Amino acid sequence: MPGILPEGLTLLIGAPKTGKSWMALSMGIAISRGGYAFGMIPVDQGDVLYLALEDRPRRLRNRLQKLGLVPADADRYHLATEWPRMGLGGLPKLCTYLSENPGVKFVIIDTLQMIRKLSGNPKSIYQEEYQTIQALKSVADTYAVSMLVLHHTNKLVSDDPVQKISGSHGLSGAADGFLVLARERGRADASLYVNGRDIEEEKSLALKWDQAAACWGIIGNAEEYRLSMERSCVKKLLESDGQPMRAQTMFLRLKADYPLGKGKEWTLEGLRRMVMRMAEDGQIKALGEGFYSHAVAPVAPVAPVGNGHIKPSTAGIDMEAPAQSGPEVRQFTNGQLSHLSYFATPATPATGTTPATGTTQSQQFHRERQAMLHCTSCGTELPPGWVTCPGCLETEEQEWFGDEGGD
Repeated sequence: MPGILPEGLTLLIGAPKTGKSWMALSMGIAISRGGYAFGMIPVDQGDVLYLALEDRPRRLRNRLQKLGLVPADADRYHLATEWPRMGLGGLPKLCTYLSENPGVKFVIIDTLQMIRKLSGNPKSIYQEEYQTIQALKSVADTYAVSMLVLHHTNKLVSDDPVQKISGSHGLSGAADGFLVLARERGRADASLYVNGRDIEEEKSLALKWDQAAACWGIIGNAEEYRLSMERSCVKKLLESDGQPMRAQTMFLRLKADYPLGKGKEWTLEGLRRMVMRMAEDGQIKALGEGFYSHAVAPVAPVAPVGNGHIKPSTAGIDMEAPAQSGPEVRQFTNGQLSHLSYFATPATPATGTTPATGTTQSQQFHRERQAMLHCTSCGTELPPGWVTCPGCLETEEQEWFGDEGGD
């Protein structure tokens, strides 16, 4: 499997019930058919041996049926739910099987714990685990097969995938490569970290779980996917709130309403850099003075008239209809205009044309802010650029967020 599963021994690491076995099963089906793994990676056809040592035959059969295994595939997909441990005849039996079935190119062991030698109290855990992986790897090298060994992660919270492998560094040190599957409970997306001796460049792939097909599919680079998800949260916040915000307010709201997940948190500096790039990319609108709003429809083009002057285009506007006035009162909350909106202007059609006044949303926003010279809560004269005095703003934010308003 180019770029993911080279010849030799590869560890597939993941927490229990995160989809490791489903991934291994679907990889085996792709290789037995010579089709595509993860929905996009072409693989060479070959026979597969799957040691499903934690599954009962009935559950294994049900899983394979969900994955679309048909009787014609059974000749190339060899399954076993029982196998002797290493030290009790497991390795010699595996060597004999591969000698008698030279068509097998992919061996899956699910899991390492169910085949490793039982040792009472080894003097060195590193040495014992290194020797276990080295013995399995020697079989893979001798018979020129790819061997995938499933294993669990530990409970350590770390950004380094290697540190998540349960056990000592003897496991990762002896293996040719390893895949680390990270998925939060209840989520349909995950990441797969790929590294190894024959992998040209380590990478982290974004995966999506296909409920109907019961398999994982690659949807891109994990870091790019994470950034796109964060940008999506910012856009959803601005669109649902309907009012411009500064990065500080967005930061507090995102922390409260859009958590990133286990081990990840919003940072104010990171958010500031991201919203600037989003404004440059046209995903949100920069209004000036640190305020941002969701992207709006482009302003209608202007058209020249006979005398050479320019006026706003009126295409699509019923010029006979009376203008509709916006609300008379504008309230300010948490340093921003309330849901009565900055943009309560004479109604315009859905085509995105401007009002007859030609005033842009950004211009109207600044005019309204200039008119507000005193705090609406306590009447204190405001510094330039402020719409609520710092004292009232701090009180309102504390009432809104409570304990979530901290750093």
